[in-house]
Amino acid sequence: MKRQLLKKNAKILKNAAYPVAVIAIVLIAWYFAAIAADSEFILPEPVATLRALTALLGEPGFWTAFGATVLRAIAAFISSLAAALVLALVSRFFKPLESLLSPLVSVLRALPTMAVVLLLIVWAGARKAPVIVAVMVLLPTLYAAFTEALGNVNRDVIDMAKIDGASRLTLALRFYLPLAAPLASRSTAACVSLGLKLTVAAEVLASTAKSIGMMMQLARIYFDVAGLIALTVLTVIAALVLEKLVYALLSLSFRSWI
Repeated sequence: MKRQLLKKNAKILKNAAYPVAVIAIVLIAWYFAAIAADSEFILPEPVATLRALTALLGEPGFWTAFGATVLRAIAAFISSLAAALVLALVSRFFKPLESLLSPLVSVLRALPTMAVVLLLIVWAGARKAPVIVAVMVLLPTLYAAFTEALGNVNRDVIDMAKIDGASRLTLALRFYLPLAAPLASRSTAACVSLGLKLTVAAEVLASTAKSIGMMMQLARIYFDVAGLIALTVLTVIAALVLEKLVYALLSLSFRSWI
């Protein structure tokens, strides 16, 4: 038992060592690149960026913008998740709907995001445009993931349930969802970080007031490269935290569900 505990601790340390090593290599390369650039307007040193990051965290305006951006991303994710799940389940029982949605999903995936943002700024305004853009990308992505997961459910289990007289609603809630959910959990969690990235990108283009995207736009205008990198780092951290949190919540839900 002691040997197993040591092996487990060694594995944890090994898994933690890789990201730490990667971060260290990136910081070292960044430092020497900043020295070579010799200009904070091109590439500031990591220490300067850390100061900018600390200053951002102390600004009340940052937290207002950060909260608004995260809420937009979460709203887009939840809306897309609910719609994609319903459409995927209904398509599973009504094949004509799946055939109808297939070309629509392909069109949504092919749409140029920046062009859509520009149109939505005119049609929906700068506040709503980032959410709609994120939904337009996340919805087909999640729909495809759910459709694939539902298609991989063991047919023998479904056939046995049908023989026992299970209704379509029972099949969906008691069999399809519990069996397909673990297969789609990783891609579902990844979509929340993708949603945040899309939201910020749309905010930059739309110049959405009180948003991370607007703060990035202002940092670019005033050549505040350290502030721009700091905002980028904070966005990446937020995306990773959201992804891990959603995956943990989904995994916990699946265990209690099954």
